[in-house]
Amino acid sequence: MGRPECREDKADLVRGIGEQANIFFVRQKEQLGLGDAVRHGRRFVGDEPFALLLGDTIIDPGPGTGVHGLEELLRVYTEHGKSVVAVRRVPDNLVSHYGIVDGDFVDSGPGELYALNRLVEKPAPEAAPSDLAIAGRYIFTPEIFDCIEGIEAAADGEIQLTDAMNLLAAKGGVLALAWEAQRYDIGNKADYVRCFIEFARRHPETRDAVEEYLAGPR
Repeated sequence: MGRPECREDKADLVRGIGEQANIFFVRQKEQLGLGDAVRHGRRFVGDEPFALLLGDTIIDPGPGTGVHGLEELLRVYTEHGKSVVAVRRVPDNLVSHYGIVDGDFVDSGPGELYALNRLVEKPAPEAAPSDLAIAGRYIFTPEIFDCIEGIEAAADGEIQLTDAMNLLAAKGGVLALAWEAQRYDIGNKADYVRCFIEFARRHPETRDAVEEYLAGPR
């Protein structure tokens, strides 16, 4: 096999991304839940607010909007100084797959803002307090760490982040933003495929080939 072509432009792009941030990591040696994973980040965060981005979620601001979902959360945090979680409306048949928000409407524009009363983890549709599901993006004040320390593990031994958020919400410390960005839950197989197809249809290097394939045999 011949030596692969060296793409200096691609290499420069990757190097440039790496130069924009200092990257640290910590290993969660036991899978003890999302709350436990977040707790491991305390040594890096300290007493500062921080963003939490779950890796099984892809967020797309959509063509022409120019505003990414995380920017929307940052705007809310800057205005209110409280932790804020992104939520998206989901159909009734999917509420049992997500943490669902029970909250009081605050205002709108852009996005609907709610004061969080509680989160209900994967409720049955008839028991769900709303159709607003957690969308995998958060901005937390450092108080979330004390809340994580203040909860007990579930029966399976896991530390649930939603339990810690409920503790913080009881103190009036959490907002929920039903944002304008599109969320792809790539832990869901159908969303995983849809994400690839929709992004590929936009990219100039793949658009024509994908459209031809989707059109089927001629």
